[in-house]
Amino acid sequence: MLASLFDFVRDLAILAAALGIARWAWDWHSTSADRRDEAAKSAIADERWRADMRQWVATVESRLGEALGDRREAAVRAGVKVRVHKLLQSTSDPYLSFGEIERALASSPAAEAAAVATAEPASTPDAFAGDALRSVLIELVGDGVIAQMDHDRYFIASDYETGDEKDDDER
Repeated sequence: MLASLFDFVRDLAILAAALGIARWAWDWHSTSADRRDEAAKSAIADERWRADMRQWVATVESRLGEALGDRREAAVRAGVKVRVHKLLQSTSDPYLSFGEIERALASSPAAEAAAVATAEPASTPDAFAGDALRSVLIELVGDGVIAQMDHDRYFIASDYETGDEKDDDER
């Protein structure tokens, strides 16, 4: 009787194991579509995240490039302002026309050195000519560093403003 009870328990254990395996196989089969959907959703989410990161990197790179370009442009503008001021201080004629300033800056060795020193040599000569130079002169006049006379002649403002103030006080 003990042997038959042992056989019965053994057969019952084998049946339970077989039912467990059968249930697992059925669950695996019935949920395979859900697993594929979840894998596809995960892949789509990963691809979206990668696309967002590529977009973010491109935005950061463009903003960084703009910032560096703005700094480079500001440095070139500052250099042109200094060179205009030096030119007006070093000339024997205290009044220089726009054309004289443009020619002097374009033909000087410092312009060639600035073109070699910058990463974008094509942009540097433009800073010494035309509307870009006129813009620099307008800024210098607005800052009170130089003054403008007769719509086209420029001079160091402090050289003549000091004399004008004395004349106004004496009157």
